[in-house]
Amino acid sequence: MKKLLIVLLLTSLLLTLSTTTLAQNTDFNPNEINTHSVITNPAELKKIVVNEDLDVPEGYKLVKVTTYSTSQSTPSFIENKNISSVKFFWGTNWSIRNKQCLGDYYFPNNELQSDWFDGPCDIEETYSESVSATFSTNAGISASSISAGIGFSVTDSTTKQKTFRTSVSAGKKLNVKVYGNYKKYTFDVYKNDKKDGTGTAYKPIGLYFRQFTYSR
Repeated sequence: MKKLLIVLLLTSLLLTLSTTTLAQNTDFNPNEINTHSVITNPAELKKIVVNEDLDVPEGYKLVKVTTYSTSQSTPSFIENKNISSVKFFWGTNWSIRNKQCLGDYYFPNNELQSDWFDGPCDIEETYSESVSATFSTNAGISASSISAGIGFSVTDSTTKQKTFRTSVSAGKKLNVKVYGNYKKYTFDVYKNDKKDGTGTAYKPIGLYFRQFTYSR
């Protein structure tokens, strides 16, 4: 029985450590991530080139950025409520409390796909990507208990698909970047009714596309 308990404890710890990497990267919440938007203002485009450290083709300049998401959710939604306690099998009483949904986020440094197209051409590409949930916490709670408390699995993956169609004019280049789109949650972790730490979890909800158009 003691050996079984030790094995289960070590498995829980390894699962917790192995799933925190992505959540520690810088995430980004674009304005109205779920709606189609187009940026053509030269000043804004210059900022994007610098802030996102874009690899601009030699002899070209960025003239348009188009973004859209497969998600139809509302980024401004905020949820704040206590979650039922979660008991570990060795008797410690853990609970996830004060869960908040901060809206839609993506990780700019974690591209799922990046494709280049030279004009003139017509494009029809279907992207099918696996998007993984992730989390981080400074408390000793396991991934399975966080999942039970927050309402979704923080270790599962889901496959999202989207067909992308557009045309690229002569003398232009198009770079299509695909990212995972997540709902970001923050929460407090309580151990035996005393706050033990905080955490962040990301629930995959779709794909986020950014199209960069370059012209001579």
